[in-house]
Amino acid sequence: MFSKFWRSIIHDKLFSTIYIFGTALALASTTVAVVVLNSMIAPVYPEYNRLQSAFISQIQLEVGDTGSYQYSMSYDLVRDQIYTLKNATEVSAYMQPWNESYITPADGGLELPVTIKPVDPAFFEVYNFRFLAGRPISREEFESGLPVAVIGENTARETFGSGNPEDYLGKTVTVDFADYKVVGVVKEPTHAQTDSYAGVYMPYTSHPEYNEANNGMPCIGPLKAVIVTDDIDALKAEIDDFESRFNSSQQEYQVHFFAQPMSHTDKALGRIWYDSDFSLSSIALAFAVVILSLLLIPSFNLSGIISGHMETRIAEMGLRKSFGATRSRLLREVLVENLSFTLAGGIIGYALAYIILKCGIADMFQDEYIATDMTNEMIFSPIVFVSVFIICTILNTISGLIPVYHALRRPIVQSLNEE
Repeated sequence: MFSKFWRSIIHDKLFSTIYIFGTALALASTTVAVVVLNSMIAPVYPEYNRLQSAFISQIQLEVGDTGSYQYSMSYDLVRDQIYTLKNATEVSAYMQPWNESYITPADGGLELPVTIKPVDPAFFEVYNFRFLAGRPISREEFESGLPVAVIGENTARETFGSGNPEDYLGKTVTVDFADYKVVGVVKEPTHAQTDSYAGVYMPYTSHPEYNEANNGMPCIGPLKAVIVTDDIDALKAEIDDFESRFNSSQQEYQVHFFAQPMSHTDKALGRIWYDSDFSLSSIALAFAVVILSLLLIPSFNLSGIISGHMETRIAEMGLRKSFGATRSRLLREVLVENLSFTLAGGIIGYALAYIILKCGIADMFQDEYIATDMTNEMIFSPIVFVSVFIICTILNTISGLIPVYHALRRPIVQSLNEE
């Protein structure tokens, strides 16, 4: 079969080249788009609970006639209401500081920028980190506000130099001029995983601003929450019930959670916390239109190219029919040839998609808040690869079947008279 495929390429180099590379480009662009979307919403390390995760990022507090404030949640609100949610399997609160943090290398060199995430112990239950050495932050360390830290493997190497993960345990890491004792080293998530990524994790109770009063106003503060739940609607009803009870208990302050808790899928696809009119079906429809356009437009062009190519083979087909070749046999041979070209284009297309994703060119598919940093786990999704290839094969088969079928319907005498 390979020798026949090679003969087909040699017989018409231009046609086979256009067919193979046209298929490769269509499949590569589609694969990149689908893989990027899949990496944003599908479970990947360490965010394996994505499909059950819900988020409360910001709330609004109206203060009488003086105005309103949009901020994260206060420690009191998290402690008394969020941690006690009945429809939550796991609840974790964390801080996401606005200011850039810096870490001091052990050799006393220039400070390095680092992403920090003050968290609670449940953070390591919500996100399934792989510990290369040590352990998570304990409940006792959290409640005591001890200056301990879990550090990412890459950050540890940049700070202390190369070594085994066990070598970093017990060392002191200096972040923003505060010292933390390293108790654990984890495989670091990528920058694309903004919910779980950080170079250094410490108890948020060790952060000086975790319980700031915000001028005595209730509910608002520096804490966000990620919640694992099996029933997000029941969870939302719990939050709505608290909102109603709080607002009716007094007149001075009115708190609003709006569309929260928000599912990970909605959050990843750009839903804003106060957007109650967000339509997931509209997003899905728009994405489907983009994907079909990436596949259908090349297929239509390919159909025209195949039609022109068949015109040059009409005499050959007529001659073979005159020697007894049936229409079904000729149709089968041409379709097998086209499928061979599609397979070759698929292999090249997947290789091209991998290069695009690993080189970061796929940034064009994401917004400014999501960095492209694809791991092999994100890229190599069997379901994505097989689905895209099957759809591409079906479209290529249909685009090739129509002109071939019309060409083979011509009478033998008319075919033999063709140039």
